[in-house]
Amino acid sequence: MRMFAIAALIACVALATTGYASAGTTGTPLDHTHWQNKSCHFQEMDFLTADAVTPVTLNFPGDVFGWDESYSVLGSTVRIYRRSSDHEKDSRNDLFTGTFHATTLTGTHAWTDEGGSHTENCTYTRTGGLTGKERRKEMQRDARRRASEEHLRRLVDLKKSCFRGAGQAQIDACTRMIQSKSFRGDALTDAFFFRGSAYYLAGQYRQSVDDNTQVIARKSNFMGAYSIRGLSYLYLQHPQLALQDFRKVIALTPKPDAGDFTSRGLAYTQLKQYKKAIADFDRGISLKPTSVTYNNRGYCYFQLGQFKRAIEDYDRAIEMAPNSAGVLYIRGIAKLRSNDKTGGNADIAKAMALDPAIAKSYAAIGLKP
Repeated sequence: MRMFAIAALIACVALATTGYASAGTTGTPLDHTHWQNKSCHFQEMDFLTADAVTPVTLNFPGDVFGWDESYSVLGSTVRIYRRSSDHEKDSRNDLFTGTFHATTLTGTHAWTDEGGSHTENCTYTRTGGLTGKERRKEMQRDARRRASEEHLRRLVDLKKSCFRGAGQAQIDACTRMIQSKSFRGDALTDAFFFRGSAYYLAGQYRQSVDDNTQVIARKSNFMGAYSIRGLSYLYLQHPQLALQDFRKVIALTPKPDAGDFTSRGLAYTQLKQYKKAIADFDRGISLKPTSVTYNNRGYCYFQLGQFKRAIEDYDRAIEMAPNSAGVLYIRGIAKLRSNDKTGGNADIAKAMALDPAIAKSYAAIGLKP
C-alpha cells in the first residue's frame, strides 16, 4: 500500500503560494480536495478543482521523490499520470482517471511495476479539503502571516543595526527604529540611548543631550544616560549640569569606578573647584591610575600654583604616555614657573616637535610659557 499523487499534494501547496495563475483564469477560487479509501491500493488522493470550464494543469518533471508527474482537472474529470524519473532504480508508470462529485470520487488506477501491469477500480470518499472560498481565506491568512514574519524580521535587523552599529549608520537605524512606532518600553528607551551615544561619539553633543534626556524621562535610574549626557554637557561648557549628572551616576552605582570619579572631577575642574576635583582624581587614581587622570590632577595643582606637585603628576602621565604633546607642553610651562628654564624649554620644544599647533591650543585657554 502506498499514497498516490504526493506531488499533487505538493502542487496544492505550490499553487497556494504562487496564486491562481495555474487555474487558467486569474482570480478563480480553487477547491483543495482530499479523498480516501484505505482498502484501495492507492489509499489517498489530493488535487485542486475549479469550475466546469477552467482547467487546472500542473507539471512536475523529476520531483524530489524521483517521479515525473502531470496533473489535470477539468470539470468533474481528473487525470494524474506519474512516471519514474530514475529508470535504473525503478521502472513504473501510474495513471489514474476518474470523475468526482460532491463527496465521492470514482475511477481506475492502471500501473506497471516489476510485477507487471495492474488495474484497479476504486471509489473514494471525500474526507477533507477546503472550498475555494475557504482556500482564499486560508491563503489570505497565510499572506498576512508571511507579511507579519517579514515585518518582524526587518524589525529585528533594524534593532540589531541600532544596538550594534556605528557612526551615521547607527544613528540612522536608531532613528528609523524610533519613528517606526513598532517599539515600546525598554526597546524604545534603548533606541534613544544608543542614538544618543552615537551622537556623542560623532561630536553632536546637543543631540546627545536631547536623546539621553528622553532616556532619563522614560527610565529615571538609567545610569548610562546620565553619564553620556554629563560628558556631553562638559563639551557644551555646562559644567554645573554635568556635575548634577555625574553625582547621579555615583549615587546610582553600587561601586563607582575610576571613570565615574574622573568625570565628576572634570566637572569640578571646569567650575574651577580644583580641590574638589583633586579629591575625585585621587579616588580615580586609587582605583585605576591612567595617564589622563594624572594629567587632569596635575592641571588642578598647576592652577593652584602647586607646580612641584603638578610636575610630579605630569611625570607619571608621561611615563605612561611618552609622546603626549599636551602633557609635555604644560609640564614645560610648570617647569618654567618653577624656575627650571632648561627643563621647561626642553619639554616645550619636544611638545612642539610632536604637535606644531600645541602652543596655539594652550594659548586659547590662557596658558602660555
